[in-house]
Amino acid sequence: VFALRFGEYFALLKSSFHSAFAWQNGSKLKHDLRYTPAEVFETFPWPANDLHALRQLGEQYQLKRLEIMDSKRFGLTGLYTRFHEPDDIDPQIAKLRALHVQIDQAVLVAYGWQDIPLNHQFHSVSYLPATDHIRYTVSEEARLEILRRLSRLNRERYEEERRQAEMEGQAQATDRSAGTRR
Repeated sequence: VFALRFGEYFALLKSSFHSAFAWQNGSKLKHDLRYTPAEVFETFPWPANDLHALRQLGEQYQLKRLEIMDSKRFGLTGLYTRFHEPDDIDPQIAKLRALHVQIDQAVLVAYGWQDIPLNHQFHSVSYLPATDHIRYTVSEEARLEILRRLSRLNRERYEEERRQAEMEGQAQATDRSAGTRR
């Protein structure tokens, strides 16, 4: 449970970007993702650009999801079972899928990676068992490119943080030595 205030964070956490990162970096329990904040949430390289465009999409997605669950009388598991079912052509489920595509497109823009073709469809995903491997998501090629770029971004940010820490350490050492010479 994350106590985040705005819809943009909900949208980003529901995006295929965060999902790919979570499945790559989170631990597994049998074939289920075990999402832990230290492995996934805290290490996820959030987009540096403005997420304001995601706010409305996140709020729309939340409302549509609640509307579907209320009208169909099922919970999140039932909802996402139908979401990922290729034969399910219910207009409400189709709308939720369309919102998911819009969220992914907005996240793509937030990262500045519009050159990645996402190709949303029903795809077989390699990280799930053969009995439950079909998901409405981005293509495998897109998923791998997203993971490469997120990894690169993580590495760049880590190196920048390390450089900043070194510079601060050198400045403190200089300040200490200047103080002892007086």
